[in-house]
Amino acid sequence: MIEHTKFQSALDFYKNHQYGKALKFFDAEFYINESKINHSKNSKSLIFNFKKYRNMIEYLDKILEINSTDPQILARKGHLLEITFQHQNALLCLNKALEIDPL
Repeated sequence: MIEHTKFQSALDFYKNHQYGKALKFFDAEFYINESKINHSKNSKSLIFNFKKYRNMIEYLDKILEINSTDPQILARKGHLLEITFQHQNALLCLNKALEIDPL
């Protein structure tokens, strides 16, 4: 439930044209800090919270309903789709983001 509240806050920021603040919410949830990476190297595994990522995708889709051509949102959605093994959809999102903003 806390995740939905965070993502709803991000959606609200986006609706109020505070795009940078909205992106920070998603990026903070997507970020894997260095200590987690080092721990995963030692244990030879990396754990992803797929439920959280599915929730993030849901809210990114809500933002894309507002602006379907936001390359930063499309790129983040593409990365999440890739992590959740939705490779073809990930490529579609990432290609669309690159068509809009090739940098």
